[in-house]
Amino acid sequence: MSIGHNTYVGPYIKVYNPETNSTKIVNGCAWNKCQQHGIPSSSNYCPICGNPIIEIEVPIKKKIYINVHTELDDKLYNPYIKPSPENLKDYDIYIPNIKGYGEHFDNQSQIYEYEILEHSLSQVCNFNISLENEILKLKVKFGTDNVNTKYGVLGYLD
Repeated sequence: MSIGHNTYVGPYIKVYNPETNSTKIVNGCAWNKCQQHGIPSSSNYCPICGNPIIEIEVPIKKKIYINVHTELDDKLYNPYIKPSPENLKDYDIYIPNIKGYGEHFDNQSQIYEYEILEHSLSQVCNFNISLENEILKLKVKFGTDNVNTKYGVLGYLD
């Protein structure tokens, strides 16, 4: 299995989804100065300091997650864009997973001409109409002001 370098030209959705501070419960060392504190453990006692393993709350950073398969009916795809460039680290990108929108070019593609102005306006309008329900679901989950339809060029790994 290899990694493909792809380019997509067409309509996409850009969602503002920054990491937020949160907590989670894990079974970990009770002593907060132990190097094992906050690291999940299935033992009864810490192997480093000998204190009991108890349920503790540890800080984490997380983003809002949406399952594209079940919540968006596989009509949108979140391409692998990692590591995210600095200008995209707080954003999720969704591209259509249905035919009729944009062009996908991989590293095996021949050179193509793709006139963006000719396609962009009609594709964005059709994209917004045909994926109206999925866009609405994103707006409900992430907030209306955080979900925007764009048209452009994306590079991603697959």
